[in-house]
Amino acid sequence: MSRNAPWWLAPPRGGSRGCAQRKLRFGGALAGRRNRTSAGRDDGLCELETHWHGALFCQGRHEDADRVFASIMARGQPPEVLTEAVAIQVGSLCNRGRAREAVALGVAHLDRLSLRVPAAENLADEVTARLPDSMPG
Repeated sequence: MSRNAPWWLAPPRGGSRGCAQRKLRFGGALAGRRNRTSAGRDDGLCELETHWHGALFCQGRHEDADRVFASIMARGQPPEVLTEAVAIQVGSLCNRGRAREAVALGVAHLDRLSLRVPAAENLADEVTARLPDSMPG
């Protein structure tokens, strides 16, 4: 979860993620009601869903997290708002042995952020060219 997680998302002293999950579900229901009555995008709802996505990932509830991720992506937010959710989803895909999908998602997101990813055949040369002349250690 992000370093800016709201105070109400923090699990109680017992460490219960279930409590955080219930709070996120309740917050999502309230935010969803608000979103239906407002025009345009809603960064607050996207942030809430991103926290929910992270909580589901931490619980190993990957199918539920996939559904929340699909909802986040369908909101049409700018790529910089989606970066945390994409990073969580990349980790989730990797943990499930779906590395190709994870790499494809990550590279596509970097492209949306206008960050150029070198082609596979040029990767070693480009990384070497960007390394400092002397490495510490």
